[in-house]
Amino acid sequence: MPEFLEDIRSQIDFNETIKQFTGAEAPIAELNDNKAYVAETQQYLIDQLKGVDIQSAVAFFPSTFANSGKIGRDRKGVMTKVSRADLFYNQTHAITALNEAGFNIDKITKKDIILKDGTVIPREFTANAKVEQKHLDGTLDVNKEIEIAGKAWDFTMKLIEGLKGQPSYVQALT
Repeated sequence: MPEFLEDIRSQIDFNETIKQFTGAEAPIAELNDNKAYVAETQQYLIDQLKGVDIQSAVAFFPSTFANSGKIGRDRKGVMTKVSRADLFYNQTHAITALNEAGFNIDKITKKDIILKDGTVIPREFTANAKVEQKHLDGTLDVNKEIEIAGKAWDFTMKLIEGLKGQPSYVQALT
């Protein structure tokens, strides 16, 4: 599996690379315009979320699949010129998907996960690619970062390993 990821990383045209690796009929930007393909891929992701711990699901799912306010070129019914690879519009849409997977979430804040029954679960970590002061001043908890990286790896591998046997467009869109 790591060789597959390394091959993707070194490619210049990511969409064409994914098309070639998966055998998809079209690049991701075009596949995203097919509402049936998007719906099937969304369901695949929801099914894969079942059994993922809530901390990992909340940290990685919205930031990976609901980051732009668009699904492909579709911004809630308005087709734009630029395509994004997101499969859910925003955090609210992502929470709906998480709940379909069984999480019962009412709201996600920077610090807490609030369940529909009022339970407040403090967030243990977030997915963050920003350089922060702790990265520069020596206060970074390296062991905690390694733990978070491991959780991100586990989340990603669960999604990738489940792709075997899925249609090529689901593989490409995921």
